[in-house]
Amino acid sequence: MDLTLPGGFVVPDVVVVAIVTALVCVGASVLAVGASRRRFEVALADAWKTAGKERERAENASRELVVERARGVPMVEKQEHLFSSLSRGFQDLAACRDRDGVAQALANAAERSFNPGQFLVLTALDRDGKEFQLAALGGERDSGWTAGARINDTMGRLGLVARRRVPMDTRDFETQPPIVREQLAATEPAGFLIDAAVPVIAGNSVAAIVAVGGASMSIDATRAGLEMLAAHAGSVLRAIEAGFRIERLRNTDAMTGLGSKSWFVAEGAEILYKGRTDATPSALVLFGIDDFKGYVRRSGHEAADWLLKGVAEVIKPLCKDVVLLARWSGAEFVLLLPGAGDRVALEFADRIRLAVATIDWPNGSQQTAGRLTLSAGVALSPLDGQVLDDLIETASERLILARRNGNATYGTDMQPAKDASAKEPPVTV
Repeated sequence: MDLTLPGGFVVPDVVVVAIVTALVCVGASVLAVGASRRRFEVALADAWKTAGKERERAENASRELVVERARGVPMVEKQEHLFSSLSRGFQDLAACRDRDGVAQALANAAERSFNPGQFLVLTALDRDGKEFQLAALGGERDSGWTAGARINDTMGRLGLVARRRVPMDTRDFETQPPIVREQLAATEPAGFLIDAAVPVIAGNSVAAIVAVGGASMSIDATRAGLEMLAAHAGSVLRAIEAGFRIERLRNTDAMTGLGSKSWFVAEGAEILYKGRTDATPSALVLFGIDDFKGYVRRSGHEAADWLLKGVAEVIKPLCKDVVLLARWSGAEFVLLLPGAGDRVALEFADRIRLAVATIDWPNGSQQTAGRLTLSAGVALSPLDGQVLDDLIETASERLILARRNGNATYGTDMQPAKDASAKEPPVTV
């Protein structure tokens, strides 16, 4: 619909629509410009705030640089020294193979990196991280303590670090509630100089604590460096523990908890080799459960597994002074007695046989002998051979002979020892 203006001037409806549309666009643009301006103002304020923080940090760094230069030691040189020392510390830690090595590497790294008046490394004595011993300490300031001394997690600032499991420095200690500061002062070990202390976390526990006092670096740099060392040490300790677990699994028989056959072969060969060079004799005893197949047939595999575990538990305390004890195969066990002769080995074997035979094992009365029994064969080095394979072969032949002649122990004279298993009546388990 056309629009008629005063004076009779007619404006077509198309023009009216165009004008209205233009006005709407202009209004929207004005609003958009306003919003953009507000966003710009906010962004500008944030930028100024950030710039102010950066300027403050730069000024602080500049002041610290002036202070360091006034001391005659440029900060850049200190930083380069710190990075170089930490790098060497990481390498030393990575080369460690046990906890003692990790503790010493931490001590060396702390001393090189921070040139402190005192440094301390404590290692946990339990998995809970409550008891610690001084593994390494040093510096120009004598603490009056010696390596091996013990403290616990209730003693002073180091105890607080252990309990809370977090890095702490002098500022953290000073800002504790009054009651905590009083407790720290009352339990603080005399002589400890601590600017920063960091826990070494391995798994779910505190494995160690490293602390320095009187460092040549700033508190922030010292704490940051200690945290990096502690993190790396924790990773190394976890790797070491994993290696130990794998080694234990490889060296332990899963059924009985005794040494594994592969472990016995490796360790036994080493002992016999040393015996040849030192002219030291050794005795090998191979013994096994008599009629074990019959026991399995009558009682079942589950009962047989329980029996193997039970026999192993009887044998272990009797062999606590024996260098090597292992499950050989099936129902056979083997032990090596360095320095022992035939008589000692026979007596040792019969002591084990007696201990097993005097127990009233489940279903033991159904065995051929009316009770559970062991037989044993003994071989001597160098008389019967100087390598493990020869001794095992000889002892195995004598074990077979002992079983044929009714649960006994056969030694080098090929005669059975007196049947020690008949000396005592069975004892019910």
